[in-house]
Amino acid sequence: MPDWEDTAAPLEDRAKGYLDINCAHCHRPEGFASNSALFLDYWREVDETYGICKTPVAAGGGSGGLQFDIVPGYSDESITPFRMDSNEPDVRMP
Repeated sequence: MPDWEDTAAPLEDRAKGYLDINCAHCHRPEGFASNSALFLDYWREVDETYGICKTPVAAGGGSGGLQFDIVPGYSDESITPFRMDSNEPDVRMP
């Protein structure tokens, strides 16, 4: 797994490394957020279970009115970065 700050590594690998280290402890099948069906462990195939064009199970106001967890190439249309960037208690990730 590459260092997410290593610009020589492929962007997808860097992003997956960041999400694994910061999110996958909850967002994995055995994790606290397993009911979200959003699994962000590094070795997982990048598909709908990884959040690609996946509608959230229960984001509520945390969705920011956005439709999908991750929209490739469009972070402004993706719930995941919206929640990561927020400081609002009901929106932000822990």
